[in-house]
Amino acid sequence: MIPIWSGEVHLSGTAWTKPTPRDLLRSGVAYVPQGNRVFTDLTVGENLELGGVPLPGKQAVQEGIECALTPH
Repeated sequence: MIPIWSGEVHLSGTAWTKPTPRDLLRSGVAYVPQGNRVFTDLTVGENLELGGVPLPGKQAVQEGIECALTPH
């Protein structure tokens, strides 16, 4: 969310110097807000599904949600 000030950021072996939001999204990087910055009328699952709208198909959305909920 902020510019890279120094050093390097690597994702899957690729160095990122000035990634665009589109680059990040296509690489599977997304911002998931926590706290009160979500749609309060929706469940947690519905909020996560909404965040997956740009993904290609329901299976990709479900896989993304499962990945997000899996401890790493």
